[in-house]
Amino acid sequence: MTWNLGDNIGNKNVADSPTTATSQESYLDKLGTYGVSKVLSGIYVENDKAYLANNGDGLMIVDIKDPYNPVFAGQYKAADIINVVAVGNKAYAVQKGIEVDNRYLKDRLLILDVENPNDPKLLNQIETEDYSYNYLNIAAVGDYICTAGWSFADLFDVSDSNNAKKLWTWNSPSHSGNPCNIYLESDAFFITAGWAGLYGFDTTNMTNPNHIGSCDTSDWAIDIDVENNLAFLTLGDGGLFIVDITDPKHPKMIEKYKTPGFALNVTVLNHVAYVSYLVREKINENVFKTVSSGIVAYDVRNPGSMVELLNYDKLDNISDMFASGDKLYVADENRGLIIFKPNIKLK
Repeated sequence: MTWNLGDNIGNKNVADSPTTATSQESYLDKLGTYGVSKVLSGIYVENDKAYLANNGDGLMIVDIKDPYNPVFAGQYKAADIINVVAVGNKAYAVQKGIEVDNRYLKDRLLILDVENPNDPKLLNQIETEDYSYNYLNIAAVGDYICTAGWSFADLFDVSDSNNAKKLWTWNSPSHSGNPCNIYLESDAFFITAGWAGLYGFDTTNMTNPNHIGSCDTSDWAIDIDVENNLAFLTLGDGGLFIVDITDPKHPKMIEKYKTPGFALNVTVLNHVAYVSYLVREKINENVFKTVSSGIVAYDVRNPGSMVELLNYDKLDNISDMFASGDKLYVADENRGLIIFKPNIKLK
């Protein structure tokens, strides 16, 4: 994929790369793979099923009970499915606006019944309000779905799938320059807004979350995960950014670390942060081509002095990651689904 991400992402106040702990012999054990015929852009794991946003092939459902031998379970055929989450027997997919009869349709949120994964059924679809709003990222908790795009986020009540209701819209105070992303749990709600930084919201009243705190990231915030009152953000060329959110009204930066390449996705599991990165070649001032990709893992028990545990650099172009149980599920645009079991040795 060629990335239109600009060339003016700074590296302000970036710490040296974390100490590499090669003596601890941590590694990623590759278990199984599942190839796809289109560009794989998103992944979510729920109840021994991997939901794959596979663009032109729609939503693919893969049975991963045996991680060494993932097998096809079902498919919802639709054009340009780019992201997905699942809760129980429902899947929520983002469909990009497609061209029909020389006109472009609006982006859509698709609500699917996947109780029978062999035959997913469309329950409802919600279009963006106008063509300038693009659904790109999505998160879910209970009966709530949050979608986000450039400089905005929408929150929906999907307790009644056939009558989903938009509850709330948030607009970034300045242009994000990058699609917003979401961390949504019952007790925590954060939005990364590109250049505009990190924003926290009170979840006491989910029908109208109140903005309670923010943090300047000084770089392009792309992805977010949270563990133990710490928010981990990827900042592209700015690396990995760690924020103390113990007091969500006053989030505080702890440290910023360089990564081996353009930091894209982050997921945290059992005190280890896994960060996907892209090694990019500059084509012109604002266009880059990805030449390789990898995953770097850090011991984050002491976030002010992280330790690099491993660097797996044998991938083509990671688009998404998902950690569940003791497995790491990776979406590679070219290779498809790759299932790893991290073998992590901490001091």
